[in-house]
Amino acid sequence: SWVYAQKQDTGAAPVQEPGPPAVDTAVPETELPRLPTPPARVSPETLRLLEMIERKNRELKKREEDLLLKEKNLKVLEQKILSDLKKIEDALARTEEMLGIKKDLIEKNVQSLVRA
Repeated sequence: SWVYAQKQDTGAAPVQEPGPPAVDTAVPETELPRLPTPPARVSPETLRLLEMIERKNRELKKREEDLLLKEKNLKVLEQKILSDLKKIEDALARTEEMLGIKKDLIEKNVQSLVRA
């Protein structure tokens, strides 16, 4: 190895290869605990993107609320239309029934006139 070659050429004391640094397990009492480092600065582009995302979220929530309101109004309108349709069908049924009774009366009157 290179270290071995240097020992032979110079005749100097052997060079120690660097090993792992010695770990000092004792904590001096005067050392204060380290505070967390302040967060890195946020770039203006990041702030613009965040504002845009927040604005889009607000717009989406507003659209969703509008759609829910429209859906509710449509359901109310559907119920009203179904109720009106039921009333119309009932009125038609009564009218047909009255027409049937009226036809029977007319036939009876015609027959009574023919007999007389």
